[in-house]
Amino acid sequence: MPLGYYLYRHIRNDKNQPFYIGVGQNFRSKNDFRRAFEKHTHNKIWSSIYKKTSYCVEILYTTNTRQEILSKEVEFIKLYGRIDVGNGTLANLTNGGEGHRGLNAATRQKMKERMIGNKYMVGKKLSEDTKLKMSQSRMGRIPSKKAIEILNKRNKGNKYGKLNLGKKHKQETIKYLSIIKKGKPTYQSYPILCINNNKIYKMLGDCASDLFDNINAARMGIKRVLDGRYEIYNGFKFKYI
Repeated sequence: MPLGYYLYRHIRNDKNQPFYIGVGQNFRSKNDFRRAFEKHTHNKIWSSIYKKTSYCVEILYTTNTRQEILSKEVEFIKLYGRIDVGNGTLANLTNGGEGHRGLNAATRQKMKERMIGNKYMVGKKLSEDTKLKMSQSRMGRIPSKKAIEILNKRNKGNKYGKLNLGKKHKQETIKYLSIIKKGKPTYQSYPILCINNNKIYKMLGDCASDLFDNINAARMGIKRVLDGRYEIYNGFKFKYI
C-alpha cells in the first residue's frame, strides 16, 4: 500500500515554463519521489521536449488521499493547458484525474471493447511438455535433444557425475566445508596467508582490500583459491593457516 501521494511538475529550462504535470505514489518512504524523476515512461510529446532541453523537477503538493491528489492534477493541467489540444504548454494527453499511467481514456476504452467476449485460454490447461519448455525458457536455455541424450549417457548410473569420481578434496577445501556446515563464515574463522608476501590476514575482506582495487571481485577470486578451485588469482596464492 502507498504511504502517500504527490503532485509534481517538469519545467523546461530553455523557456522556464512547465511542460508536464504528474502524480506519483510514495511506497518506500514519505520522500519516495521516484516517479517524478523517471525519464523512460512518458509520451512522445514529452520525449520530444526532453531531447531539446534540460528540465527541473518540482514537487508541488503532497497528501494521504488519492482522490485529493487526482483533483489537484486536474486543476493544474487545466491551469497550464495541453499542447495536443492547442491550449497550453503541457505534454499531458489527458485532463488528469484518471489515476492510470500512460494511457488516455480513449485508448483504455478501445482496449476494453477489444477484450469483450475474449475467452482465449479460459479453462485451458497446459501440457506437461509445454510447462517444461516454459520453465526452461525462463532459465535462459533450452537443451537440445542431442545434448540431453549426451548428458543422460554420461551420467548413467552415476549420481554425482563422472567428473568427480575418485577425486578427493584438498585439506584446505575440507577445512572450508567443515566451517560452512557449522554456519561460520571462513573470513571470520580462520586467518589467511598470502604466500607471495608471507603476510597473514585475519579476514578475507582485509586481504582483498590490501592487495587489489576491485575488492568484491578479489574476495571471490581469493575464496576460490582457498576452496581449491583456483591454483592462483592475479599472480597471488593463498591458503588457510
